Amino acid sequence: MSRRHLALLTTLGCFSAITLLAQAPSFAPEFQVNTYTSLEQYFPKVAGDANGNFVVVWESSSNQDGSGSGIFAQRYDSTGAPAGGEFLVNTYTTGFQQRPSVAMNPAGAFVVVWQSLNQDGSAQGVFGQLFNDSGVAQGGEFQVNTYTTGSQYAPSVAMDSGGNFAVAWESAQDGSSYGIVAQRFDSGGGKQGGEIQVNTYTTGLQSNPSVGMDASGDFVIAWDGMVQGPGTSSGYQGVAMQRFNSSGVAQGGEVVLSDADGSRPSVAMNAAGDFVVAWQSLDSNIYAARFNGAGNPQGGQFQVNVYTNFFQNSWPNVAMDASGNFIVVWRNENSISGQRFDGSGFLAGSEFDVKTDTSNNNAHPSVAYTGGGNFVVGWANDSQDGSAYGVFARRAESGAASLASVDARTVTGSSSDHNGLLEAGETVQVAPWWTNVHTSSESLSGTASNLTGPAGPTYTINDATANYGVVGVGSLTDCFGATGDCYLMTVSGARPAPHWDATFTETLSDGFVKTWTLHVGASFADVPTSLNFYPFIENIFHNGITGGCGGSNYCPTTSVNRGQMAVFLLKAKHGSQYVPPPCTGIFPDVDCGLPFGAWIEELYHEGITGGCGGGNYCPNNPVTRAQMAVFLLKSEHGSDYVPPTCHGGFLDVPCPSLFADWIEELENENVTGGCGGGNYCPGNPNTRGQMAVFLVKTFGLQLYGP
Repeated sequence: MSRRHLALLTTLGCFSAITLLAQAPSFAPEFQVNTYTSLEQYFPKVAGDANGNFVVVWESSSNQDGSGSGIFAQRYDSTGAPAGGEFLVNTYTTGFQQRPSVAMNPAGAFVVVWQSLNQDGSAQGVFGQLFNDSGVAQGGEFQVNTYTTGSQYAPSVAMDSGGNFAVAWESAQDGSSYGIVAQRFDSGGGKQGGEIQVNTYTTGLQSNPSVGMDASGDFVIAWDGMVQGPGTSSGYQGVAMQRFNSSGVAQGGEVVLSDADGSRPSVAMNAAGDFVVAWQSLDSNIYAARFNGAGNPQGGQFQVNVYTNFFQNSWPNVAMDASGNFIVVWRNENSISGQRFDGSGFLAGSEFDVKTDTSNNNAHPSVAYTGGGNFVVGWANDSQDGSAYGVFARRAESGAASLASVDARTVTGSSSDHNGLLEAGETVQVAPWWTNVHTSSESLSGTASNLTGPAGPTYTINDATANYGVVGVGSLTDCFGATGDCYLMTVSGARPAPHWDATFTETLSDGFVKTWTLHVGASFADVPTSLNFYPFIENIFHNGITGGCGGSNYCPTTSVNRGQMAVFLLKAKHGSQYVPPPCTGIFPDVDCGLPFGAWIEELYHEGITGGCGGGNYCPNNPVTRAQMAVFLLKSEHGSDYVPPTCHGGFLDVPCPSLFADWIEELENENVTGGCGGGNYCPGNPNTRGQMAVFLVKTFGLQLYGP
C-alpha cells in the first residue's frame, strides 16, 4: 500500500467528525524549526495541546543567548504555521543552559525546564519557566531543586489538565552516587510539598528520568541505572518505575521493568492514568510495557521495532492519546523511525520512517500528539541547516475533522425522529465520511463490531458492513453517497448513567481498527428531544462544560448570571478539565470562598471582562444578550479584538450604539440570527438554553467530534 491517509468525517445519520489515521501515517514535508543556525541547535523536545497547536524547545550553542548555550522555543498553530518567531526561554544566560524538557496541557499552557550551570550556586541546577497558551511567560524563571549540593540535572516534566506539573531529575543526594528526585508544582509555579526521593533502591547510579502525568495530577516516573531484580539482593543495569498520586504519595513499590541492560526510558500517560514505558536494550531493540491506571500490567513487555537490520539503540520517545493509542519513535542508525499501537497494545499499521535521508546524522527524536489522532515528531540533524546540528520536525496529516449532522435521513431499516441525535430505542444509520488527501485513489470498505456500553441496555448492530467505494484523490466520500451501504445500529433500554456513551469498533479494509464513541441523548428530564436547544444542550453536556442544574435537569429557560457565565465561557474555551488559578480577591463583591471566584478572576486576567463598574463584578446579575456578544467575541478572538463597524442589522439595535458592533459581528459569524422578527432583544437575560447555542457555535464544539 502506498503511504497515504484518509481523513474521517463520520455521521450518525451523519455522525459527527472524528479524525482517523490510515494504516501508514502520511506526513507533511519536514520543516526546519530553528531560525538561528550558527553551530549547534540540539536536543529538541515537542509538546502539543488538544487543538493541534504545538511547541518545540531545544538548546542552542554559539552564544545565541549571549553566553554559552541557552534554551529556545518555537510555537506552531494547528496548521503547522509558526506562531511568532523563535524565542529565548531562559532569563539567566550566564554559562550553559541545556537539556530542556517541555509539557503542555490540553488548553495549550506549557512549562519548560532545563539544567543550568552554577545558577544555584553549586554546579548544575534545574530551572523552569511557565507560559500561557499564547506563549506569554507567566511569572519569572524559577528554581526547581531545593537541594543544591553538587549537580542536579537531566530534568523531565509532565503537566496535568489544570496546569499543575511535576519535574524529575538526577541528583547526588540518595547516599550512593546519583538518584532520582522529583518536585510537584501548582499551575502558578508554586512548589507543592517538598522534594521527593523517587528511587527506593539507591545502590549505584540511577539516571535518565522520564515523567508522565494524568488529568488529575497522578504521575509515574521511570529511570535507568542500577535496579534490584525480583528475588535478588544485588542490582543490575535496567529500567524501573514508581507511581505517585497527585499529592506525591508513592503508590505501591518500585517496579523493575526491563531485563538486564535496559536504558533510556520514556514514559507517556493519558488523562485516565493509563501509561506506557518504552526503553532501549543492548540487544539493539526497543521494548515497551503497558499499564492501566491502577498500575497493573496490560500484558508483558514487547518489542516495538520490527526491523532489526540496523541498531535501534538511541533514545526512544513515546506519546499517548486520550484513548490509549500510542506512538514510539526512535533513532534507527542515522534515520528516525516510528511505530503506532492502538489502545489494546496491538500494532496499528506498519513501522514507518519519519526521516529517511541518512546522509547526515539524525538524533534525539521526540513525539507528541496534537489532537484528533494527529502527531508531530521533532529531531536534530547534523549539517542540514548549513551549520552543525539543527532542529527539524514533521507533522502527521490525518485530515481535518468537521462537524456533520446526526440522525439526518430515513433509510431502509432505520427508525428515528431525525432530530440530530441518537436516543435509546432508535435504529440509526452510521455513515462515515472519508477524504482521500493523497496522490492515488483508494478503495475502502469497513466492518463494525463490538457495539457496547454501560451494563443494562441492549446494543445491536443491525448492519455490520459499509462500502465507501473508490475514494478519489482529494474527494470527500461517505458510504451513503458512494454506495448506499452503511452501518445500522440500535441502542435500547433504560438509561444506565446520566452521561451515556456507547462504543463500537470499525475495522477498515486496509487493516486499521478504530473504536468510535456514540453519545446517547435525552440526558435531561426537562429538555424534550423536540426542543430547539436540545442538540446544543447535549453537545455542551457531552463535552463536559455543564452537568446540568441538578436533579437530572438542565433548566433551559433559567437566566445565566455573570458568575455562572465565567465557568461556561472558560470551559468552552479551554476544555472541560480546565481549572483556573486560585482566586486572590480582585473584585470586592466576589468572595474567593464561593464556587465562581477563581473563574471570574481568570476571565479578568484574560482581558474578557473588567467588571460591572466601581471595582465590582456583579456575579449574581443576569448576563444580557448584548453583554454576551462582547464576552463571546473576546473569548474567541482575544482581549484586544475590535469588531467591524455596525451597519444596522437588527431593528432593536441602534447603529451606532454601545453593543451594536459586537452584536452584528456575532450575526456575521453565524452565531446568532436574533430573537425573531428582525430583532436581537439585547436587553433580555441570556438563558441556559441560549447559552448552549452560543457556546457550540462560537467555539465549534462537536458532539461526536475528535
